Amino acid sequence: METRENIEKKVFDSVKNADKNEQEALKKEINNLSLAELAELFPEYSDVAESAVEYEVKRDEDYESPREWDQLGAMWCHHNRYSLGDKDGAEKAYELVQSCDLSEEDAELLEEARGMKYAEDRKTVIDLMNKYDVAITMPLFLYDHSGITMSTGDFGDRWDSGQVGIIFASKKKLEEEGVFGDSEWREKYHAGKTNEEIAKTILKAEVSEYDDYLTGNVHSYMVKVHGDIEESCGGYYGDSGEEEAEKEANSLAEYEKKNVITGLIFEAAEEKLASIEQDSKMDEVFKIASSATGLDVNTLKGAVAALKEASAKIGGPKI
Repeated sequence: METRENIEKKVFDSVKNADKNEQEALKKEINNLSLAELAELFPEYSDVAESAVEYEVKRDEDYESPREWDQLGAMWCHHNRYSLGDKDGAEKAYELVQSCDLSEEDAELLEEARGMKYAEDRKTVIDLMNKYDVAITMPLFLYDHSGITMSTGDFGDRWDSGQVGIIFASKKKLEEEGVFGDSEWREKYHAGKTNEEIAKTILKAEVSEYDDYLTGNVHSYMVKVHGDIEESCGGYYGDSGEEEAEKEANSLAEYEKKNVITGLIFEAAEEKLASIEQDSKMDEVFKIASSATGLDVNTLKGAVAALKEASAKIGGPKI
């Protein structure tokens, strides 16, 4: 690891030479050090960075339904009070069955159930979907008590829960999108599972994500530097999303802390250069004054120092 003196010298030289390219290269070089290394080299700057940078992970207040995304499954729900699942879920279910090579009798049944307004009509479409084996389906249950939550498993509460619909995925779509993968992928991630079990694992994950949306289990983070928002991002769904948001926010906060330390190193170099330039100018002033008064430079410097000290003691003007 480089020494503090070496870093400060290189930074000072780049500032003195006004070499912007060299300065940018040095900033990257300094930022390549870990935060712990910088804190060890520049403890006083590290303290400033710690107080200057903060982050927060909280519940997201502006997030969208994951059913608006491109999903493997289609979610078809029916509820008298809530709008749930996919807006076109019923239409997708109907079209999937309609695409089958239906018998004349089943075609008539489907036509009669077309509006799917009643529970019996919806049951007809689901029964036909299963009869022609065109989709992997899972039931959707809703628990409604001081908020709503959804699952593919029955909540076992006859008063506040019940089946509200299904989530399904066309077997043709599953094959076309390569959901079942190759043998190596299956062995690594889904050893011993059938195609149906793999598909249901994915559908169940989609329902879990949608449940996070329904319950508000969505998180965001915000990183501030000196009180100003530097970075922010939302849409982290579920408990794992909260962990991911925490990890990303912490990483960004560390990055910003290193930026603060780097900035202070350069500020110190600029102040040092300004002080040297000011001293140089004052030396010229003393030389001119010495020539005009006949007094040597050291005598003049001593006189000015004495004036400053006296003025400071009596609260006089700054000299």
